[in-house]
Amino acid sequence: MMIGLAVPLLHHFAFYHPRTTFIYDSRSYLSTTATIAQCLKSIISGHGDMTLVSAKQFLATIVNDGPVMTTTFAAIFTLLGHIPENKDWTTFQIIQSVMHALSAALVYIAAKRATKDETAAIVAGLAWATYPAAVINSGRFYNEPLMILLMLLSLVLTSRVPTTAACTTGGSYFSGLTFLMKPALLAGAALSYLSLFLSPKSKALALAFIALGVMLAFGPWALYTKTNLGKAYFTTPRNSSYNFAMGNDTEVDGVVTSPMPPLTTIFINDPAPVYFMFSQWSDNTAAYLTMELRKATRMYANPWNDFRQKYFGLDAQAQQIWHLLLLFGGLTGTIIFIWQRLAQDKINYAQNSVQILSLGWLLAPTVYLLFEANSRYGFSITPFLAVFMAVPVALWKQSGWNKPQPRLIIAISAAAVLTLLIANLDNLTRLDQSKETVLSLAPHQVAGKRLSLASSHKPSYPGSRIFIMVDGDERLSQAGLKLNGRSIQGSLTHLRYFYPSKYSEYYVFQELGYAMGELPEDYRQWRIVEIPPDLVNWQGDNTIELTAGDKGATIYGESVGETRHYLSPRFYSPIKLGNASKGLETRLVMPEIKANILQQSYIGNSGLQNVQPGSLRIHLLLADQLDREPVANAAVTAGWPARARHFDLGSKNFDPCFSTGNASELHISRHVLDAASSVCAEFSIPRTEGSNAVKLKLTGMIRAARAGSKVGLLLASKNKAGQPVLVSKTPPYVPAGPDWQPFTVEDILPQGELAEGPITVTVGIYPGPWEEICGYNCDRRSAEAVIKDMKLDMAPTYQLDLTSYRLLLL
Repeated sequence: MMIGLAVPLLHHFAFYHPRTTFIYDSRSYLSTTATIAQCLKSIISGHGDMTLVSAKQFLATIVNDGPVMTTTFAAIFTLLGHIPENKDWTTFQIIQSVMHALSAALVYIAAKRATKDETAAIVAGLAWATYPAAVINSGRFYNEPLMILLMLLSLVLTSRVPTTAACTTGGSYFSGLTFLMKPALLAGAALSYLSLFLSPKSKALALAFIALGVMLAFGPWALYTKTNLGKAYFTTPRNSSYNFAMGNDTEVDGVVTSPMPPLTTIFINDPAPVYFMFSQWSDNTAAYLTMELRKATRMYANPWNDFRQKYFGLDAQAQQIWHLLLLFGGLTGTIIFIWQRLAQDKINYAQNSVQILSLGWLLAPTVYLLFEANSRYGFSITPFLAVFMAVPVALWKQSGWNKPQPRLIIAISAAAVLTLLIANLDNLTRLDQSKETVLSLAPHQVAGKRLSLASSHKPSYPGSRIFIMVDGDERLSQAGLKLNGRSIQGSLTHLRYFYPSKYSEYYVFQELGYAMGELPEDYRQWRIVEIPPDLVNWQGDNTIELTAGDKGATIYGESVGETRHYLSPRFYSPIKLGNASKGLETRLVMPEIKANILQQSYIGNSGLQNVQPGSLRIHLLLADQLDREPVANAAVTAGWPARARHFDLGSKNFDPCFSTGNASELHISRHVLDAASSVCAEFSIPRTEGSNAVKLKLTGMIRAARAGSKVGLLLASKNKAGQPVLVSKTPPYVPAGPDWQPFTVEDILPQGELAEGPITVTVGIYPGPWEEICGYNCDRRSAEAVIKDMKLDMAPTYQLDLTSYRLLLL
């Protein structure tokens, strides 16, 4: 147990990692936990305020967050005499590290009971205590650390033979709590209840103690929901139709997608979504089966490490090997156990209770294959893989370390084959599909493509637009382009600027970038530049040439040039990052509209002499206008300069705590943050006729008052729902040195998703990376710096909005 505690504590506190304790769902869990803790504290004080947990807003969150984890942590913090806040992230990590240590001890106990072998039990306990995904996720406020502890408590108590009243009641209670947390684990909980009922001699007593455990587990939640929702629930009444519809949508390969894809949109509110699954099965049998096989790889072949956090220096790819070794060891033990039981006429439950119950918990998550399967859902089997890992160790020791039994050798071979199969099902189902190619261009090297067009490709819609679209890295913005020998004005621009909704969602990549230690611009996306239609030869060959800038560039391509599937410019899924150990690809491969044309790619200035196999992702893109978009004319734009706004930012704009005595200077530190009523200032510009975007430029000078300081500068607006819209080029932080140095943040902010009225931009200053300080407050590493001569310029501008256009790739 000490090792199980020491490993996560060392990982969390001896090494720096981006803070991800409260991310995504965890923020809601924290809010719900705090509210319950307030209620418990009021009850203890003798002035119970039940309105805290009966308010409409709280009811809407508790049914999604669930009562088990939130109430458990609320009780712990109530005992500590403190209402949890985001600055208590270290306390949460310590509590969950203790849970991980207890889980490792329970794995040891279960393995010892299963094998009667001390060495095998120690191996199993250490396998779980040091398992990277378990250690990493003990630092995040998710359900899983507590859920794993409850599952293992259920296993250890339920598998005890002969049982006792306490074990039967406890096993029933913990099985019920596990089901309440994750109803999808019904099979494991049901098998536990069945064994609790069948193993004792007195079935009546067994039933009574089981019922007591059930009442303790489900009774409070049923009573609470009956009182406040009008109906008693024995699970959390989440809407599972979304996960079911998404997981069976073959067009997006069964992954959670943004924006919601068409098929999912149709069936999300279907009262009988199973019919959708059957329709996919019957109409797209081959596609559905291969999708299910790929789900197995996503769910079981990758460790749950959404942000690829390092584990004592080991990167995500090394952790995947560790995970596959655990999977291999667990499968070896499972195969040996099943083989031995099949060779027997009768199974002795008393001798095999741990393995039988563990097998139930192993198989329970397979139900997720009908939903949106990912590595987080597969994580719940890992402690039971560790338990089964003890079986081959015990058998090997029993037969002599130098003389492994043939049965063990066969089981190891079968488990190795099965592990490799699970790890490669995704690749095996894509053998006939095009593979991505990567072309790294040296500075000023040329890559090109020849496209043969026919008159039928010429756009017939009024208002249609033509673009060059390229898939590559952010250095493409410095690349030069030619079409048919004529230079293209403008640069390749990230696609988010052409869709206000995508710009508004770009905060996802800001958050991912912080958590993964990556720059938001490095996440993969198409880049486009508009071209005059008269440059295109609609009845013959067209040559597009891209010349890399001073820093070179990377361009991606297809191994099969004739593929009619390509990476969608609209649909993406950040979940893809958690289901892979490398790469920054979130786009989905979808059957978008793509013309079938003759094409040839090459590199170098000598035309087709250096032909590339396959096809580079350098395309002409047609955008057909479906709805009329207002376009600003010269008469309207002439008045725009007068509508621009210039702001000199200084102590007059911020809390007095920022003041240094110099009106143009602002001092930021941990103490300023604690004392100031706000670290933000708001600036606005009126909406301007014909303008649909605002050009922003923030400049200034910065100097560190403490070595190694990193200052967070946050720029954001608000959408129609009042939620923040980050200015997409907001840096994670601005480094400050001992001397004054300039900084510039420049971007275009589309107005399409912004709140009505004047366009407002909030500027925030933080003593550290703004995501870290906003989410977790300050610590001893917080920055201290001075900013001076900060200026903000806001000017109306026009940015093409492709929301109402249909895209056709050539």
